Amino acid sequence: MLTLINLKNMKRAANFPFPVESVGQVHFFQTVPNDDRYTRLEVTLRLSAEEDQAHDEVDGKLITTPYPHAVFKMPGHHHSFHAADRREALFFIYSKAVSQRLKTLDFLPEEMIQPIALTGALKQLIRRLSALMAVSETIGSADRIDLVCFAILEELLFQRKIESDAMQSRIRKIASMIRMDAENQPDIAGIAAENGFSERSFYRQWKKVFPLSPAQYVMEEKMKRAAWLLTRSHLRIGEIAAMLHFCDDNNFSSAFKKHHGMTPREYR
Repeated sequence: MLTLINLKNMKRAANFPFPVESVGQVHFFQTVPNDDRYTRLEVTLRLSAEEDQAHDEVDGKLITTPYPHAVFKMPGHHHSFHAADRREALFFIYSKAVSQRLKTLDFLPEEMIQPIALTGALKQLIRRLSALMAVSETIGSADRIDLVCFAILEELLFQRKIESDAMQSRIRKIASMIRMDAENQPDIAGIAAENGFSERSFYRQWKKVFPLSPAQYVMEEKMKRAAWLLTRSHLRIGEIAAMLHFCDDNNFSSAFKKHHGMTPREYR
């Protein structure tokens, strides 16, 4: 079953800045193949399906995502999918102008597809939206639909924030491990794998937390230790270079000068 309700021309009691143009839901409905470049913002909550995962192509990139998840079909992006199974989903659509306002306020994610948790709060909002769709022609329903859809966006934003904080904690834990072992040329890919990351995923998440690459981070730590040893110990420069696993004195001196603007001898 497919339900689609056009709210674009319905009068509102309030001048809410995020009016919904249309809203709908599918109940174990097999959608037709889709290949589109969006001019408006469509937010779809894919709640369940006969298959365990959905397969999408976003701007030429293939993405496989388990249910449930949200799809933010944003203006300017190319999206295609072919659903061989029947799905349960609901969706709401905003104009391009409203989409820009939401983007400015960071209500839209960087990625088009977001895995979601069907929390009690989100389930309650979904039930509320379904109930309002059933009485969409009554006075005040369009206003309430606007508010509920915005509340759903807010809930999805909260989920992204929680996920982001958890991911940042994992990355910072790995950074601490790398820092502790910086002088011994740590196996960054190995440490990432031990903590459940593929190498590609690790570097992508690391970039969101630190401005330096992992290799630059290691070098930064080495330079801090080198500076400390030069001023707080009587070790010879060659000994410090060996301790920090530089291949020779010249390599160490070159790296130190690049970082500190002077040679180790001048720094000492």
